[in-house]
Amino acid sequence: MFLDNSNNSNNTMSKKRFNKGLYKGIIMMIFISSGVLGCNSKAKDKKVNASSSPPPVLTVSTFKPEFKVIQKNLNVTGTLAAWDLLSISPSANGLKVIGIYAESGESVNKGQILIKLDDASLIAQLASTRARLASSQAQLDKVRNPNRSQDVLRQEAALIQAKASLDNARDNAKRYELLYSQGAVSRIDSDTRKTTFETSQALYNQELERLNLLKAGARSEDIRIAQASVADISAQIQQLNVQLSQTIVKAPDSGLVLDRMVHLGDVSSSAAKLFTVIRNNRFELQAKIPELDLNSIKIGDSVSISSDANSSLKTTGKIRQIGPGVDQASRQAIVKIDVVYVKGMQTGQFIKGVVNIGESKGIMIPTKSIINTDGNAQVFVVNNSVAKARPITTGTIRDKLVEVKKGLSINDEIINEGAGFIKDGDVVKVVYNDKNRRLP
Repeated sequence: MFLDNSNNSNNTMSKKRFNKGLYKGIIMMIFISSGVLGCNSKAKDKKVNASSSPPPVLTVSTFKPEFKVIQKNLNVTGTLAAWDLLSISPSANGLKVIGIYAESGESVNKGQILIKLDDASLIAQLASTRARLASSQAQLDKVRNPNRSQDVLRQEAALIQAKASLDNARDNAKRYELLYSQGAVSRIDSDTRKTTFETSQALYNQELERLNLLKAGARSEDIRIAQASVADISAQIQQLNVQLSQTIVKAPDSGLVLDRMVHLGDVSSSAAKLFTVIRNNRFELQAKIPELDLNSIKIGDSVSISSDANSSLKTTGKIRQIGPGVDQASRQAIVKIDVVYVKGMQTGQFIKGVVNIGESKGIMIPTKSIINTDGNAQVFVVNNSVAKARPITTGTIRDKLVEVKKGLSINDEIINEGAGFIKDGDVVKVVYNDKNRRLP
């Protein structure tokens, strides 16, 4: 039997071609199915994403900033000091303090008695000196009017007595000289009588001179001597009166007693302070102001004064002096401000002052809308319901508003309430109405 091998070969090849086409069809169907499934999956993902957008974190109110008139203030600090501190000391030395009539913190008037010193010894000296003055004045009067008749008669009687004594002494001297030459008396007896005669002669001459002076009147030299004595004693009395006046220490001017250093029983010394007094109750704030701010102030500018340590201490002042020099290290100048005295003020206090230096216009926002992070100020601005943190530079603070120097425009929507609970990029729900959109 003869077999046709060519037919078998053709059948085999046909089968192979058929199988190969089948494989291709299956593979193509797999790819098509994968594409369809992939498209369906993406469509489903889009639907899922669209339906799962994040909800708002917080409902907030917003406002738009506005331009407002801003009072420009310069804040200063410094130490409170006395404008003129009076140191009161006694002029008298060595006298005991017997009276004190002022205390620290009290106001005193010019001429008010502060201290009384013991004046007993000075009063006694004054009485004695006045008695000496009376005697000296009487002597001067006597020298000026020496020619009273009774004085002349008295002196003439004294001269007669002196003449009798002289004659007697002369006779004795002659007799004893004769007896001595005869050897009847010693030389000593003769010399004694001679000495007595000479003394009597001198006394007689003195009395005669006095009588002549009385009859001739006082010499100008005697009058000048008596006048000098009166003047000297009068000066002593004047000096004692001055010392007596110094036993009362008075306030040289009105003011506030800062310190009392004297006590009863102390002995006075012109080198020791009794009191220190703030003259006319005038205080000054010695403030240090940066060099860059000096051109914004002038003498006479008003200053509001307050103290953190004493909330009730509130007063006013005016700039009296702007220091002529600037410290090279700190670049600051000393500015002296006259402060109106109020109760509770003390030298050495740390005081704050606010100087009004003018007006300007600027963007103002509420302080509660500002978040401070690490010392940097920022606000949250809403754009398409998304909160964005915006750094800002602040300036003047007035009441509950803050000036924004940099970082905002008047068209920005700023979160007013709830800013402290929001993070940068949070989605928020904004409540819009006229009330919320005005500057709070």
